[in-house]
Amino acid sequence: MSEETTQTGLEIAVIGMSGKFPGADNLEQYWELLMLGASSVTQFSYEELRAEGIAPERLNHPDYVKAKPYLGNVYDFDASLFGYAPWEAGNMDPQIRLFHEIVYHALENSGYHPDRYDGQIGMYAGAPLDLKWTSDHLSRHGDGEDVLESGIVSSKDFLSQLISYKLNLTGPSYTLYTACSTSLAAVHLACQGLLLGDCNLAVAGGVTLEQPGKSGYLYQEGTIYSKSGVCRPFDSRADGTIFGEGAGAVVLKRLSEAIDDGDHIYAVIKGSSSNNDGRRKVGFAAPSLEGQKEVIRSAWNLADIEPDTIGYIETHGTGTKVGDPIEFTALQQVFGQEDKRRPIGSVKGNIGHLHAAAGIAGLIKTALSLEREMIPPTANYAAPNPLLEMEKSAFYLTGEPVAWPRGKVPRRAGISSFGVGGTNVHLILEEPPIRAESEPSGLPAVLLLSAKSPAALERMQAELSYHLENRRNSTPLADVAYTLQMGRGQFKYRLACVAWGAEEAVRLLGGAGSGARVNYSAEERINRPVVFMFTGQGAQTMGMGAELYRRHLSYRQEVDRLAELLLPKLGRDIRRYIGAAETEALPHEGTAVESELHQTWLAQPALFVLEYALAQAWMKLGVRPALMAGHSIGEYVAATLAGVFTLDDALDIVVARGRLMQSAPGGMMLAAAIPAAEADRYVSEDVSLAAINQPGLCVFSGEEGELLQRQEEWNQAGIFTARLNTSHAFHSARMDGILEPFREVLRSKRLNTPGLPFCSCLTGELITGEMAVDPEYWTAQLRGTVNFSAIISGCLESADSVFLEVGPGQTLCRLAKAQAGEERLVLHSLGATGTTGETAVFLETLSRLWLAGVPVQWEQLYPPQSRQRLPLPMYSFDRQTYLPGPTLPGPLRAAAAEPDPSLLYLPAWKQEPLTDTPGMAGSQPLTWLILREEGRVAGRCRERLMERGDRCIEVLPAGQYRRLTPDLFELNPVQAGDYLQLADNLRKDGIRIDRILHAWMLEEQPLSGITAATEITDAAAAERGYLSIVHLAAALDEDLCGAEVRLTVAASRIFTIFGSGGTTAPERRAILGPILTLSQERPGWQGQLVDFQPEEPERRLTDKLWQELTSPPGPAGVAAYRSGTRLIQAFDPFTAPAHYSEAAETTAKEIYLVVSPAGGAELIRSFLAARPGAEVITSEGLGSAQLKKAIAAAAGICGRIDGVVYEPELQVLEWRTLAALSAAEDLQVPASHTFPELNTLLLGCGAEIGFGWILSSLSSVVGGLGLTELAAAAGVLDAAAEAAASRDIPWLSLSRDFIRSPDSPAGPGITREQEYTLYERLWPIRSRISRAVISAQHPVSRLMTASETPLLPAEPDPSARPFDAVGTRERPAYLGAYEPPATEPETIICEIITELLGVHPVGVQDHFYDLGGHSLLLTRLLSRIKDVFRAELPLRTVMEKPTVAGIIDSLMSEWGDAGTVADIAEAYREYQRLTYEGV
Repeated sequence: MSEETTQTGLEIAVIGMSGKFPGADNLEQYWELLMLGASSVTQFSYEELRAEGIAPERLNHPDYVKAKPYLGNVYDFDASLFGYAPWEAGNMDPQIRLFHEIVYHALENSGYHPDRYDGQIGMYAGAPLDLKWTSDHLSRHGDGEDVLESGIVSSKDFLSQLISYKLNLTGPSYTLYTACSTSLAAVHLACQGLLLGDCNLAVAGGVTLEQPGKSGYLYQEGTIYSKSGVCRPFDSRADGTIFGEGAGAVVLKRLSEAIDDGDHIYAVIKGSSSNNDGRRKVGFAAPSLEGQKEVIRSAWNLADIEPDTIGYIETHGTGTKVGDPIEFTALQQVFGQEDKRRPIGSVKGNIGHLHAAAGIAGLIKTALSLEREMIPPTANYAAPNPLLEMEKSAFYLTGEPVAWPRGKVPRRAGISSFGVGGTNVHLILEEPPIRAESEPSGLPAVLLLSAKSPAALERMQAELSYHLENRRNSTPLADVAYTLQMGRGQFKYRLACVAWGAEEAVRLLGGAGSGARVNYSAEERINRPVVFMFTGQGAQTMGMGAELYRRHLSYRQEVDRLAELLLPKLGRDIRRYIGAAETEALPHEGTAVESELHQTWLAQPALFVLEYALAQAWMKLGVRPALMAGHSIGEYVAATLAGVFTLDDALDIVVARGRLMQSAPGGMMLAAAIPAAEADRYVSEDVSLAAINQPGLCVFSGEEGELLQRQEEWNQAGIFTARLNTSHAFHSARMDGILEPFREVLRSKRLNTPGLPFCSCLTGELITGEMAVDPEYWTAQLRGTVNFSAIISGCLESADSVFLEVGPGQTLCRLAKAQAGEERLVLHSLGATGTTGETAVFLETLSRLWLAGVPVQWEQLYPPQSRQRLPLPMYSFDRQTYLPGPTLPGPLRAAAAEPDPSLLYLPAWKQEPLTDTPGMAGSQPLTWLILREEGRVAGRCRERLMERGDRCIEVLPAGQYRRLTPDLFELNPVQAGDYLQLADNLRKDGIRIDRILHAWMLEEQPLSGITAATEITDAAAAERGYLSIVHLAAALDEDLCGAEVRLTVAASRIFTIFGSGGTTAPERRAILGPILTLSQERPGWQGQLVDFQPEEPERRLTDKLWQELTSPPGPAGVAAYRSGTRLIQAFDPFTAPAHYSEAAETTAKEIYLVVSPAGGAELIRSFLAARPGAEVITSEGLGSAQLKKAIAAAAGICGRIDGVVYEPELQVLEWRTLAALSAAEDLQVPASHTFPELNTLLLGCGAEIGFGWILSSLSSVVGGLGLTELAAAAGVLDAAAEAAASRDIPWLSLSRDFIRSPDSPAGPGITREQEYTLYERLWPIRSRISRAVISAQHPVSRLMTASETPLLPAEPDPSARPFDAVGTRERPAYLGAYEPPATEPETIICEIITELLGVHPVGVQDHFYDLGGHSLLLTRLLSRIKDVFRAELPLRTVMEKPTVAGIIDSLMSEWGDAGTVADIAEAYREYQRLTYEGV
């Protein structure tokens, strides 16, 4: 064979690695684990395994092994980074989730990112079938219509394809499975793909997770499992293997290209081979001696090496009684009896057998061993298996690390992986080539970081700082910068740091440096337009650009080229003035050479060369102008770049222009703060208006004596003036004598129409083709007024544009900022001085352009092949927990909490005292709106608030609206118009309300000015309380409210608690309805009801109310005080205790009466009819006659009614927002008219009543968007039932969730089957409780979720929505600017897409596929559109433009006009209102 150092040309470099293994979340932890020879097998307790659902009888089995090498947090995943909707992440096999992150980190570790790499990247990987996950998934979805969609992300067979799709990997993508050899087989295929030219980079690896993560196994004699729970490869105590979890991936590249590209090489794959055992073994699952020998020899042949060059073998080494001897024998036979002994090892001793990830774990271990020149010990090894006779072989194991230094012969290792079924793989790994030292960089390093969240960016900044601090002497900072620039993704949240060395970088990243050197941004815009502004004469300084010339290669090359072209035309080497010429040193300030630069004949060519070279440097870096503008001579640079002049002609013209202007009579130029509109007043025969730089800043040019006189006059008047650094009076009549010679120069040149847009400095508008090619224009440009202010005004029309001054100094930057304001990004190229720090300024500007969303080609910053990629800290994932859940999101389901299996709850009042520390101590003064009576409790609280510095605006109840003082009003509590007048007055005064105290139901008095009884009735108080909150919430719009408005309703006699504090007037409970729904309709509002005992002493009542007002808000929406104790309303899950049992079955007839609207209560009737011996009597409606008839029929059967069920007619209540309620003419307090009559008739019927149920609504507990009336009505019913239950009939008010379709996924609402089952659970205690709640989620959680996630249709402005919206993922930043829907049809389609994909918000130009959709979901989208808009859109048509705008166009084509589509959308909205939550 050939010499060992000879390359075959088939070598593959391992340039990137990533892994997560038991006990090691990253490669550094993995290496530490290996070097310690530690085992990461976890021993579980009985309780831990029971919590995972493992049966007690299995755990108690004497042979059950409670051990496993496992990974924790396998349900955590950064779905947003990869563009997955929450429903997709929830259904995705955790193996696929984990491997997404492993692949992403492996690519980053290699220094490559798919978005920054032009070649094709292949994907080769595999995973085993997780039986439990798959069976659970199928049990959740069965054969539903969405099983295919959810099946894609839940199937391990789409592992590689999903990653290729999400990361845009365009090479081959193969998902394979060869059992235990899967990941090494993937590496083998990836090598072949690279050698065949299928791809330029390849990612290969494997993953294994097993549900549940915490589990063990039942040991059985004769299997491969370890009885001890310990894997001991080749050890005398070996008793089997133990399977674990893990994942790993490597990035591969052809070796020659990796060396050329400066990649970090961990190891080199010299050759790989794969085969199958066939039938050459005792059974399908058994290993084959011949198969293993053949695959090893084949790998040697392909690698063209001799076996004696192999220094280490990473074996398959499972620790089994059959596998280890066969593998060891195969090694002995292929290596023969050599004198040289080499170590062997197996990583399975450390981390167990990782199934599909086993091979990649061994490969990563071996690559690290080659790179770090150490062979880790074999874990759990004490003495060799005597059956192997290892001492007679060429191999040994060691329990200690073994040094493996480089030598004259390349170090090599073999890696084996053998799969059940006979697929064998063997790799030959060689040490990486010695890396040449990176070239020193003359530039400061630009370190870039980018993340999808501020928290991730902050973590990455800290990790990079720590990395550099620990490697500051061994890591070239320029290589760090290059790797970050070229090998990382670009996201919304960005950081850029410019540093000259690692020490400075650590200091800056640690927060100890200048803020100007570390910049941050949160920029979603991409491809932002840049305006190049070219500086005019007067900004030149000696040596401008000299530092950049010395350090920046492309700039220097361009200056050199221009200088050579200019030399014969000018007779001077311009580099004497703007750079360090090779033959002479840069002159010092004050020398003759510097004074020459102030001469126009030199200044203008010097400015042209510098600005043209700067522009070329910027454009080479990818910063290309969308628009250009130049100030006087600067316009020639813009015109040359646009192609109006050839470069040679431009130099001729600029030289001629400078010399002609130099020959003109002298003069002076003076800037003055004179408004442009008044400038003509100061123009004379000898003084011209040379420039309008700002609307209030002009430049005058002309005869020096006259201008000096003007300057003195303006100075005395306090008007700013400044003499410009010019040799002549440019743009004045003094130039008239040179116009014709200059015109002749222009006529001798060929002028072309511009290929790039630039502005005319004469008109301030885009130059036309006719103007650009006309010599007269350029002649006039020399003489006329420069209107730079108009240029800036025009450029400001584009809100996205960034201004970049391309020239020395910051003159144009200052002019642009003066008009654009501080919010607009205005940048300069070289800084203020032109002589110091130019390179740092240039690169800081480059980084700020990147931060602002301007694309940058960072590779152009460096000479070819001068930089190297390095392994650096990687992306910090923002993981969320995605437990198995529903397959597709819905508008309610996406926002809801996980379903609570309890479903049945009993209300309870529990003590919850407030803290002694006021929640608003030390805060900013607040503005209070206090609705109070003449009583003293609320008044005393007002006094305390004002003493603290708060402003209190009081509203007293009266017969009509009046403003008594600036902060005291009277109004009629039940008149909506009075509240609108109040709001109008507050708005005119600029008042914004922060807090509201409503005390009109605490100390109730008759209305002022109205003849009435001395006390207000309960009905009037209920009306005052209920209507006032409805009207107040409707009147106080966003302009009148602070960011967070807290409403505290202090009332009395609302609840009966422990037999006290209640009322015989149930309508008082209606006030709770708008309090519950307020926060759901008004984001930022929080309502709380506090129920006091009116007999409480006044001072104590005042103190308690004060404490409620000044304490931090809590989650409880209802609180009460009884006997001095603060209670909150809670809801306890209910499970029927064992002692509750049915009475013995009897043959006696049982009579049940169901009172409901005609045809209602079908389910409860069916339930009652199924009781033994039951006879169900049903009323034919809710009228008096119908009630009497039904009661008489029931009582007449046997003189006893065993149970009464009353279903009120709540369905007639409309879906109306608070604003719609306030405006309604029929607004009134909901009352329980039917129930009191029913109760009275039952008490008087003469029959014994067993129990009574009221089938009420859950809205009395959790509210509901637009359901204020329903919540109030149901609350009144609850109160009525509580009051009636204290008498002869044990009434139970049952607050029920709405009934959802059985085809709907789990979420809010219950199915009819669940409702029936809950009736069964309640039946044993049907007469023993007075209140129960049925809810799909815990009522408190549901109430909080509904308050946090308002569902009202609103303008979908992304800035007004929370970044971490519940149940949805953030709209991808790479989609660019967000365009919100502007019409109702657009809004509806955006909502449908949000339902399908869980993305929030959706813009009308967002591509459906970019949002995370695919063809199957597109089909479902079309189905939903058909349901809503009654139009069947062709799939092909929509696929051509799968955006909201495109769909609208298709709908208009189908219906003929936009008006019809709008009418359908409006009808659909009305349908939604009528059917919301089944009301």
